[in-house]
Amino acid sequence: MYAYVESLGIEMTDKPYLNFVCIDQLSDWEGIEAVVFFATPDILSGLCTWALFDNDAEDAIVTKFASGCAAVITFASVENRKGGRSCFLGMFDPSARPLVPKNELSFAIPMSRFKEMLTTMPDSALYQKAFSVVRRRINGEIG
Repeated sequence: MYAYVESLGIEMTDKPYLNFVCIDQLSDWEGIEAVVFFATPDILSGLCTWALFDNDAEDAIVTKFASGCAAVITFASVENRKGGRSCFLGMFDPSARPLVPKNELSFAIPMSRFKEMLTTMPDSALYQKAFSVVRRRINGEIG
């Protein structure tokens, strides 16, 4: 177990605290480490499709067993600091599951990757016919 934790490359931050902010409350992107979504399977379908749109690497989306904090914060922060492109699906830890709704998981995108993804959104499947039925279900238009 200690070898696994050491392999994660976690470094102490120089920041005195961690601040979670809703994206619509941000004044700018300065100092942002990651964007985290708590999402249902339909939303995850869209996020995964978007993340894979221009990245077919085997580690484009990664799932590692870890604490809820590592899944939501640590993996994306480490990836951001190295300018990486992996996104992280998480919240599988049974001790953290009661903290989120039963039909949600987390999807953490390091800022280094999110900036790239913002440029691909209009061309991705999120705006194509293939995702339109799922989008309608997300919006409650169909069952």
